[in-house]
Amino acid sequence: MPLTLWLSLAAICAMGAMSPGPSLALVLRHTLGGGRFNGVTAAIFHTLGVGFYALLTVWGLGALIAGFPLLFQLITWSGAAYLAWLGVKALRAGRAGAFQPDAIVTNRGRLLKRACWLRLVTLS
Repeated sequence: MPLTLWLSLAAICAMGAMSPGPSLALVLRHTLGGGRFNGVTAAIFHTLGVGFYALLTVWGLGALIAGFPLLFQLITWSGAAYLAWLGVKALRAGRAGAFQPDAIVTNRGRLLKRACWLRLVTLS
């Protein structure tokens, strides 16, 4: 593949990473509530989720989903349900308690699960 195509792909990936969405919200929430270390940790675990997708793609996930469209629909609707659940949770929390330190996950294991799970179910 020519270098220009690789650079185009890198630029598109960078723009996607900088665009606002659930991933940015997750990282900002942990940065504002738990400090720089928690924000960087959330970003790293999110990146691990992206890397997991890349690994699955290399192993033929695209062919699997093409062969089983129902599987793709299941993953898509699971992601939509998760995002809806996050939205309802945010609306119920209200404005006052959104960034209180006790509302932020400080357990590294839970942070790992949250960051990776977000990446796995949103498919973006």
